[in-house]
Amino acid sequence: MEPRLSAREDQVARLVWAENSNLAIADALSVAPSTVRAHLRIIYGKIGCASRLELALWYEREIGRTDSPSDDGQGLANEGS
Repeated sequence: MEPRLSAREDQVARLVWAENSNLAIADALSVAPSTVRAHLRIIYGKIGCASRLELALWYEREIGRTDSPSDDGQGLANEGS
């Protein structure tokens, strides 16, 4: 059975996958950076990973199962490019 992320955890995971820093994620979601870190600890526990890279790779596999990767405005890493 695949782990289920909450809607907020999914937002955090997507933003990590899009190569955003914790500070950028916090700004995008209007939360404190410590809240982002707390979400990441929970996500890591649910999916059994220990790093942002592992999370990003897991998320890449998950979105490949449900829809094609697309620029849906959720990534902030290339903003202003």
